[in-house]
Amino acid sequence: MIHQSIEISCPAQARDVILNAVRAYTEVAFPEGASDCALVARGALLDAIDEMERSWSETGTLRYSKRIRAFLKEALRMHFELRAHDEQRGLDHEYRLFLETVGGKTITDQDLEHARLLDLAGAGARQA
Repeated sequence: MIHQSIEISCPAQARDVILNAVRAYTEVAFPEGASDCALVARGALLDAIDEMERSWSETGTLRYSKRIRAFLKEALRMHFELRAHDEQRGLDHEYRLFLETVGGKTITDQDLEHARLLDLAGAGARQA
């Protein structure tokens, strides 16, 4: 059975956020020694990380099976919630940009910077 894949074109810093978010999510949601079902999901996510790293080194894009998109979105949700808590500010624009990215939207360094500036501006407005 062939599964459709999504290819993400993004800068290296976005790649790092996505891969680190998926790694952290995998460890939290599906720890070693969990149930058999959780171990299957863990294995699939670890395989997906390997595939994304391989595709990055070969093509400069991240490629993954559509079947794990919900896991990627959940990993990003967890990542940005933790960051927002740690940084004591909203990260809504950056989070939405990453959700679009895992859907296949191409982003650039400028897109990332713009989202970060919007989030910083929102933090300044809340503090005033």
